Amino acid sequence: MQWSDVVAWFSKFLDPQALVQDRVHAFIFVVVIGGLWRWFKGWKPGKRQVFAMVGLYIIAAFLLVSLLAGVASPQKEAKGGVRVYVKRAVVGKYQGDLNSTLAIFVLRLANAGPATVAWNWKLITTFHSGDWTESNAEPYPSKLDMRGNKSEKPIMELTEENYLPSALFRNPMDAGSGREGWVAFLIKGYASDSIQVGVKFRVEFEDAHEHKISVDHLWTGPIEQLGGE
Repeated sequence: MQWSDVVAWFSKFLDPQALVQDRVHAFIFVVVIGGLWRWFKGWKPGKRQVFAMVGLYIIAAFLLVSLLAGVASPQKEAKGGVRVYVKRAVVGKYQGDLNSTLAIFVLRLANAGPATVAWNWKLITTFHSGDWTESNAEPYPSKLDMRGNKSEKPIMELTEENYLPSALFRNPMDAGSGREGWVAFLIKGYASDSIQVGVKFRVEFEDAHEHKISVDHLWTGPIEQLGGE
């Protein structure tokens, strides 16, 4: 083992994210050295040796406190307690901007964790070429007519009360509750003919605990004619 390896090993303990197992080993090492000094008969340490052993016990105390803090404060979960499902997706030409595409997702959310808001809504669209683009959720698009070109039946009752980016900001989901609503994204700079079967959509948002929640949807068509002003 080289000196650089020893320095690298001990430098881990200056990092608050160091592995707990390394701290355990270091704590045991320091305690064993201290115990050997204490029980070694016939050895009369000088002042330097006493200062050295006091330093070792200070390090041991620091490692013990650090270890207990790491056990008492577990890391955040990689995902939040919210699960999301796509009930329906409608993608189409938008009369308000023919060089862009409007994507609407009707979502069902179930919250198995603590009460939370949902914000920072994004849509990531990945094309066949591998290119992708990111779109932010539109402000409540109150002037949109959300009727498809196949039927006069609305996609759903698209109101501001069930528009998820605003509804879940004002009224967080309680623990153990669910919510159904919709969200709209304008994919700017991409006309509707660029949205072909097999294009991948990912709807993403963050909860109150900074967990990212997402759901993927593979586009199967058809392109709708969606309204504007």
